[in-house]
Amino acid sequence: MFKPLSFAILLGLAALPAAASGSDALTLQSAQVGIGGMCKAGFWTPIWLTVQAGPEGASGRLEIVIDDGDQTPVIYPASRPLDLAAGGEERVLLYARIGPIAAPITARLSDRGRVVWSQRLADLPPPLPPSRHLIVSIGPNVGLSEAIATLKGPAESAYVATSVPDGLDLPDQWWGYDGVDAVVLATSEPTPLSDPRDPRRGALGNWTRLGGKLIVSAGARGAEFFAAAGERPLAPPFTVSETTPLRDRAGLEAFGGAELPWEDDDFQRRRPAVLRITNADGVALVDEGGLASGRPLVLRSAFGLGELTLVAVDLDHPGFAKWSGRPRMIARLLQGDRAASEAAEGTTRRGVVHLGYNDLVGQLRSALDQFPGVTLVSFTTVATLTVLFLLLIGPGDYLLLSRLNLPRQTTWLTFSALAAAFGGLAWWLAGDAHGSRPRANQAEVIDVDAVSRVMRGTLWTHVYSPTATRLDLELQVEPPRSGGPLEPGGWLAWQGLPGDALGGLGSRQFSLARPDPYAILPPGATPRIASLPLVTASSKSLAARWWGSGPAVESKLAKDQYGLLSGEVTNPLDVELTDWLVAHEDRMYRLDAKLAGPLAPGQTVRIGDLSPLNLEARLTNRYVVDSKDVATQWNQASTDIPQIVRMMLFYESARGPAYTGLAHRYQSELDLTGHLRLGRAVLIGRAARPVARITAGGQPLAEAADAREYTWWRFVLPVGPQPAMPSQP
Repeated sequence: MFKPLSFAILLGLAALPAAASGSDALTLQSAQVGIGGMCKAGFWTPIWLTVQAGPEGASGRLEIVIDDGDQTPVIYPASRPLDLAAGGEERVLLYARIGPIAAPITARLSDRGRVVWSQRLADLPPPLPPSRHLIVSIGPNVGLSEAIATLKGPAESAYVATSVPDGLDLPDQWWGYDGVDAVVLATSEPTPLSDPRDPRRGALGNWTRLGGKLIVSAGARGAEFFAAAGERPLAPPFTVSETTPLRDRAGLEAFGGAELPWEDDDFQRRRPAVLRITNADGVALVDEGGLASGRPLVLRSAFGLGELTLVAVDLDHPGFAKWSGRPRMIARLLQGDRAASEAAEGTTRRGVVHLGYNDLVGQLRSALDQFPGVTLVSFTTVATLTVLFLLLIGPGDYLLLSRLNLPRQTTWLTFSALAAAFGGLAWWLAGDAHGSRPRANQAEVIDVDAVSRVMRGTLWTHVYSPTATRLDLELQVEPPRSGGPLEPGGWLAWQGLPGDALGGLGSRQFSLARPDPYAILPPGATPRIASLPLVTASSKSLAARWWGSGPAVESKLAKDQYGLLSGEVTNPLDVELTDWLVAHEDRMYRLDAKLAGPLAPGQTVRIGDLSPLNLEARLTNRYVVDSKDVATQWNQASTDIPQIVRMMLFYESARGPAYTGLAHRYQSELDLTGHLRLGRAVLIGRAARPVARITAGGQPLAEAADAREYTWWRFVLPVGPQPAMPSQP
């Protein structure tokens, strides 16, 4: 899937010396980190640098240097070299994974193995914690700030808005939106996103298809905007046509909770234009109502692995600017079905400080850090051996020499013998506890949307080394047969830990020793890490994301007259799926426990042969005691990887904040509950063979006997309308 690439450049970057101060090779004119000057710790972020060459010109490669979650410097090189004549100026866009909140950011220029210019980026706002909601507004003002002010919830997960009115400073690659929770796009005025050939439009579309949430306000110019889509990546799952004036206010007033200035002469003279929506695939959240009932004003649709919400009016229209219901309307669109969950998040972070994490991804990280054959030597063991050693070389040695009537000078021999014995014991315990071979644990989730054939892979790997070493790592992917809209690619980087505990992204810990840096190649066709350092008996938490076009999936699903799922679904893979089930709305369907077996390659199953069960009850292991439903308590210290991943994949379906007591903000795009509520079905199962692996020198990080690997496949399937009932004779 990925092209081979030499490590020569990256190895040179990782070994570069510290920058010399006072160099006049470049002058930094301006720097912008994040979209609209905002970003979140632990995510890929666009960084714009405007530099001017000195009197002798400047050539080389611009780099960004930021610490990772373990306080190790990481070099992120630009995708192309810089070559400026004397006095020349250029604005360069780089991508870097923002480290801890307190980590400094340094820009530098390297040329032929040496740093010729370096400058720390100062006067920048600190990155937001990964638990915050970052909302980006593009185009005219639609009142996003006022809407966010109405949202209530805990401070650690509060909403923050940033704006790019002209649409210019936007990423040209989808991973530039990595830390963004939702984008609100207004189309009433032209922006670069109106041009179908602009890479910024493609980046926004790909981000949405790969799990993002896009809200588009499209009224008067909506048909023109979507007509320009033509092809992917922003082709909508519905048809839009001409606009007509707003005919009724009932739907908007009910959704916004306030009356429109309907009787105002100016409002009547310039009624907002309504974009006509047909062939809609989604859920109509707002209908025009009244005399115009049946015309949707707000439509939410599954868009690949993400969500697209179309508001068929221009929310920046002057008539809506005076409407007190606009902030409430936008707030409801941002929260969606998470309103109850947001309120429950106030109880999530209590009682887990001692565990070192407050997010489900932290619990997964802790579970993956348990390696077979590697024993953690506790402080109690070390303290006990130390006290025993002191007792033996002190009172013990004195009593032994006194009992045997030996001269006091003999203590030099007994002390040396005891020191050698305890040194050998410590060496043996260290070898027995740490092992002698590298080990790796891996969990992987592959998502495929059957409609768009968008495929997304998410990988977590923990690698352990008993000795100090440096590794050159590569992400190798062997996807199934494919062919579709997405150009294959991926990224490989360090995995962050949300929270302010030791090693967390919010921690302000100080590193006493500064290790040599390593380099991460920019996301794309060749995801690699060069010269990653591992100290003796330590582990490193890595994460990867890859994407491409998935296999064709055959499914014929519909809802019967009782609201239950019916039809057939086929396993499209060449591997069998175990522990499989089909989820739809608030139900799950699987074979009875006595008949349960793997889903063979190409096997087709009838949903009518499966038992319909309550999804939330099965996720929470609910059982009946004295005629009452009782859910099994979630163990926040559990290292059961399948159980943790299952909760991450259907977090909202299980009412995760209240049930687990943990948040799910760092990688919330993995939760497909939103698709279930939009009428999609999800087939999920485990496969014995992984699709992606992180390799060193072309070889797996650890032998098969020393690795634990977990792989889940999920297929998002369309569900057709309920078939017509046969006519009665």
